[in-house]
Amino acid sequence: MAIPELYQEILIDIFLRLPAKSIGKCRCLSKPWRAFLSSPEFIKSHLARKSHKQNLLFISAANSIHSIDTIQERTNSEKIKLRSDWLEFVGSCDGLILLVNKKGETFLVNPVTLQQRRVPNSPLSLKKRFSFTVHGFGYDSSTDDYKIVTLSYYDPECEYEPDCVDTFVDVYYVKKGFWRRVENSPYDHSPPDRASGVLLNGALHWLASSPRTGYPSVIAAFDLAREVFDEIPAPSGMNVDFVFNSLHVRGGCLCMVDYQCNARKGIWIMKEYGLAESWTKYGIGWYYGILKPLCFVGDEEFVLISHEALVVHNVKDGKSRDMVVDGVQDAFIDGGIFVGSLLSPTFSDISELETVTCEFTQQILIEIFSRLPAKSVGKCRCLSKQWHTILSTPEFIKSHLARKPHQENLLLITPSHSINSIATIKNDAFSEKIEVQDNWIEVLGSCDGLVLLLNEENKKFLVNPVTLQQAKVPDPPIALEKWESFTMHGFGYDSAIDDYKIVSVSYSFNDEDYDTGFVDTFVDVYYVKRGFWKRVENSPYAHTFHDPPSGVFLNGAAHWLASVKDSRHRSVIAAFDLVREVFDEIPAPSGINANFVFCTLVVLGGCLCLVDARCNKKTDGNRTDAWVMREYGSVESWTKFSMDCNYYERHIIARPLCYIGGDEEIVWTTKEESLVIYNLKDKTFRDMIVDGFPAHVLNGCSFVGSLVSPCL
Repeated sequence: MAIPELYQEILIDIFLRLPAKSIGKCRCLSKPWRAFLSSPEFIKSHLARKSHKQNLLFISAANSIHSIDTIQERTNSEKIKLRSDWLEFVGSCDGLILLVNKKGETFLVNPVTLQQRRVPNSPLSLKKRFSFTVHGFGYDSSTDDYKIVTLSYYDPECEYEPDCVDTFVDVYYVKKGFWRRVENSPYDHSPPDRASGVLLNGALHWLASSPRTGYPSVIAAFDLAREVFDEIPAPSGMNVDFVFNSLHVRGGCLCMVDYQCNARKGIWIMKEYGLAESWTKYGIGWYYGILKPLCFVGDEEFVLISHEALVVHNVKDGKSRDMVVDGVQDAFIDGGIFVGSLLSPTFSDISELETVTCEFTQQILIEIFSRLPAKSVGKCRCLSKQWHTILSTPEFIKSHLARKPHQENLLLITPSHSINSIATIKNDAFSEKIEVQDNWIEVLGSCDGLVLLLNEENKKFLVNPVTLQQAKVPDPPIALEKWESFTMHGFGYDSAIDDYKIVSVSYSFNDEDYDTGFVDTFVDVYYVKRGFWKRVENSPYAHTFHDPPSGVFLNGAAHWLASVKDSRHRSVIAAFDLVREVFDEIPAPSGINANFVFCTLVVLGGCLCLVDARCNKKTDGNRTDAWVMREYGSVESWTKFSMDCNYYERHIIARPLCYIGGDEEIVWTTKEESLVIYNLKDKTFRDMIVDGFPAHVLNGCSFVGSLVSPCL
């Protein structure tokens, strides 16, 4: 029996969260499961999930390989049953490891599936007896292929070989199965101890010397896509001959062990790739033997190999201790980290290719549909029952919504209380009337393509302007009487429980403390999917000092301007966290009027924006100031820009709606119910002409087109 679509999607999500080894065991349960869990699509999806745990792989003195999947102070190892006399750990990428044995043969190995593949020698390789070769292994995303790179050069001390100082570069394309010689390396790779290239940011890195500039040491990076060498800046202040150090990648950062310190060895870590100023040095105690950092344990410790033993070093207190590994009696001669994956080193398993033949077309269609605008997908649903089923599944709707970037649309309420949308925001735009009949008066908020609207009867509706679906929102069971209270609303998404929430903040103006601002402010939350209201803790702020606007949703919270309940009535930006259902404070811009509660708060270009149109006309002229919080929660990130409205004196701008043309122009509504565009570069205003739209607009917001149904 075929697995129902929804159950199959749930199974897929479960399998994607399992370790690769557990999935390997599940493959043995049935033929359908083996076929599905062996498909290239599932293997890629499993690999793409960024929660994979790092494992350690070691080569013991007995030339066997062992893995550790839980890194602790005392841990257990597992011997990997792949027979060969292993000698060197070259590198790892996406769960595949390149190993070299005592004979100098190279193998691609998957330690989880126990598959291995011997890599053929390059037809242009130099004679091993009189030359040296170093390896590197990584992935080229531009060609979707894995590449093995060899750097080879003649032994300069061998009298039987030509006096050649060139370093030859050969590249093996793993999936295509052939070698190609590319341009020689411009660097001298002979001084170091024949270290393997380390993979980071699409490049393989070696320490080398530059013959062109007097042989100073450099970090040479071979770009796997362009197949050329670049230079990465070294730490400032380091000895010019750092070529005798060692290079590694740990914690996703380039790492260099400095053996030339006088009293202590140092480990340099490049926190931001390519940025010389980001190199950070950590001193470590002196250990005999070569140090090789392997991985971080938490934020303060990392594991390294020293004198054929494992050592855990604490960067905070500078202390080190031995790491005991049960199941390994020998010393460690080499090692590295890898992530468990199902990727095959052969890339040619016929059984895998056969399993996806029947669904390959559907996968391509889904990929195409997920790139289309929501309105186009809605039209495609009408073509067949099968397409309607596929394009209406919650999984596809979520995938479509998650694909970035979505084009911003405008939704506008006209004086006739109808709603219009503008799908393409340009200087001159075209609007379309949305056939959702009611007498709409206010937009209360939008999230994931759903818009919360209020009609003349003070009833709330969730509307999808693309699919034209709508759902009425019931009133709270303990709501205040409408004729003696004010209510503000907010709308957003709670990722913790996968539900949308409508927040109602209300207070009574008949309260005896209303004039002081100390009136109780009640907070009710409506769970859209679950269909019920819940009263939570009252707001600690006073929301009574200005017209009741809607809360703006950003970063999982609904935001309002409010005041502290004290004698000073200090203005604050109050953020109601939809997950925790409590209020926090967001720092306001420094230098703004202390009583900014009468300003306007919006979300502009994914950032919090505060608009102050209350400048002193005698001293400041007809000016409006706006602050944009470039980094959410960071007070230093507030950026101010001012607009001289004298040129546009016949209009008083009210609130910004969205950017157009990048971030140079902003669409504004005005208090005269029109749309204008302000250019930040040349500081000018102009009217926005919208075909098919009346001259005036009451209210509006931006939204993204989606397939999310309000009838959750």
